[in-house]
Amino acid sequence: MKKKSILKSFCAKFALATIGLVTSMFTSCSNEDIQIAVKPVNAKAIINPVVIVDGVVNNAAIITFSEGNGTYEGNPSLTAKSIIVTATYNALTGSATVSIPTLSAGQSWSQSAVIVLNHGIESYDVVTIKKEETSKTTNQKFYDNPSNYWYNIPVTYEQVYTSKVLDSKCYSSVKGLEDLIKEFNFDDSIPMTEEYPVYAQSRLVVDQEIITTQTIYEVQSKINKTIVATFTVEEKHSTIFANSNAQIPGHNHTPNGHGHGEIENAGGGIIFAD
Repeated sequence: MKKKSILKSFCAKFALATIGLVTSMFTSCSNEDIQIAVKPVNAKAIINPVVIVDGVVNNAAIITFSEGNGTYEGNPSLTAKSIIVTATYNALTGSATVSIPTLSAGQSWSQSAVIVLNHGIESYDVVTIKKEETSKTTNQKFYDNPSNYWYNIPVTYEQVYTSKVLDSKCYSSVKGLEDLIKEFNFDDSIPMTEEYPVYAQSRLVVDQEIITTQTIYEVQSKINKTIVATFTVEEKHSTIFANSNAQIPGHNHTPNGHGHGEIENAGGGIIFAD
């Protein structure tokens, strides 16, 4: 059973991952006597802290990381690691642990670490009783580049991160208890546009995955473990995975890494509609 301190981060929520896969490879064209080696790009991971104090986003909190400064670059790949993000504001302190996956050369990844700090009901903890994934959906879009040049195109999507209290029961009149539970209702989804390369004679495939989880919480006394409330929360968050070097179906020309063309935004990019 994992405890989340009310005063020291009773609610640290993780969210919003985006992953971009950029594959570099040796070039070979059937009708050209050219071979071009594409230099791999270093993998990069970015953690974006978001601090909420008493229900309001706070930009004055002091942020520290257990390692580095929130931006991590590979050479060229990046090994998996866990980073503890700590936020301090006045007398309140909370933290969230972010797990960075192993990234290959050319991959980029980012995630927001949401840390919620609150005053009041300092003598109680929010304890996670059960958490399980209830569903996973994937939306896929693609863009074909039959030309002999690679270029970047924008991908527009909604970065989903929502939380909703499905049910709750309070067994005490502790001041601030109902407000505490209400803070698990939020929608931090934001529109995002990221540019991804699409290689010559290749297809850019973009998958948006939305994962839904349900978590049962108890609010317990720090002194005698008395349960004063239980509630269930449904959370949704999304990730983006982009493959810039997929084969165009029925297209025999091998994907390659020719130089950048003059087209900056061919076809207007990719848009995931709401």
